Formats: sequence, C-alpha cells, structure tokens
Amino acid sequence: MRLPRNQKTLYYGYCVLRLDEDREWGTFPGMAGHPVFPLREGRLAMLASRVENASIADPQSVIEHGRVIHRVFEQYTVLPFRFGTVFDTEQQARQILIVNRTELQGGLNRLRGKAEMHLKVLYMAPCGAGAAGSDVTRLTCERVADLFRPLEEHVAVRELQSGEWLVNLVHLIDDSRVEVYQRVFTAAAERIKDCQILVTGPWPPYHFLPSAVRRPAASETCLRPGRRPPQRRAAVIPFQVPAASG
Repeated sequence: MRLPRNQKTLYYGYCVLRLDEDREWGTFPGMAGHPVFPLREGRLAMLASRVENASIADPQSVIEHGRVIHRVFEQYTVLPFRFGTVFDTEQQARQILIVNRTELQGGLNRLRGKAEMHLKVLYMAPCGAGAAGSDVTRLTCERVADLFRPLEEHVAVRELQSGEWLVNLVHLIDDSRVEVYQRVFTAAAERIKDCQILVTGPWPPYHFLPSAVRRPAASETCLRPGRRPPQRRAAVIPFQVPAASG
C-alpha cells in the first residue's frame, strides 16, 4: 500500500527495558493499533511501533502511549520515553541503545523495584501569596516528610488564579510500599483539614530517568558519544525538605 505524500513511516519509541535475548515477546497493539515489538541490543530493548507521522497527531495517541508503558510496567522495570519520541529508521533507534548502554543499564538498575507516586496538595495561603505562600508550602512538605520519607523527591509549586497554591510532590518509593504510601496519605487527607490532598499511582518513573530517555523527541545529539541533550528543569520550591534522621 502506497502512503500519501505527506505520510512517512516512523519508528515510535515507548520505553527501554531489560529483556533477555532468548525471552519470547508476544506483540500487542500500541499506537493507532500498530503492533508493539522489541528492538534488541543484547539484553537492552526498546519497545517500538512502525507508525505513520499523521497518527501521532491524533489525541487518542497520548492515551495509547501511556497504556503501552503501563502495561509493560506491570512486569518490567521501564525507562519510558515522553510522548512523541520518534526515529526515522530502525538503526537510529538502535543507536540510542548502543551509544547510551551504560547510562541506560545504570538507570534500570537504580529503578528496579521502584514506583513513582504523585501527591497533590491544594491550599489557600494566609495573606495571599509571596512569603506567606512559601511558608505554608514549607510546612506542608515538612508534614509530608514526617509521614513518609521517599527515596527521591521532585517538588513543584504554583499559585492559581483563585489565590490557592498547588504543590505537586512526586516521590520515588519501593514498590513494596505502595499500599503503605496510599494508606498513610489517605489517612492524612482525613486528618488535615486546611488543605486538599490527592494521591495517585503507582506510575512508571517518569521524573527519575537518565538523560538518554528524558527528552521529547529523537535527536542526533543523543547519538554522539559524550553528548547529552539539554535537561529541562522543573520549577522547585526554594528550600530543602529535612533529611531523614538516623
């Protein structure tokens, strides 16, 4: 079948995982129903689909991207690509695995048995914003730290037009403690009356990835040894959550 002139077949990347060379892989549908299959380089593999460029513009594709990653995350440690990561050729996709092998293997080792949990805290800061908002945010994070100390943490804060403040906390935890985490913060939401708390997860480790996969699309920069794409830094609150004692 000949594609329209504005269509181009691409390799769409979902995630990187460790996959034994002799382990069979049963394909399943991914982006726009196209089969998901592994591109293997030794024990490293990238899950990909052959897609047409127009299918990526479909809003449903965002959901399909997430479904593939979550499905695989249930059985494997994964390093997920951001939505829209595409490669012109199979060789270009494989080069990501070859050139960044050490970094990717290290990321898989570090994230093995880990899960990401999201905690959103919404509150009205006394006296509006400014320093008062930062003080309340500090106290909120200290409360969270006292309840449950994660392995790693990302914190972002923004003031809403309503005058409320939204604190987004992303925690990396051992997946064996997911249920404990959920129970702790569900109980906290019932006890703390001056703010709203929403807990979601477990999620794949989107916020704790090596630089080789933490990028929105394929880039030749990442194919050159010793070169890394610029890292995007999330806005963080200007203070440190107290370290765990003992």
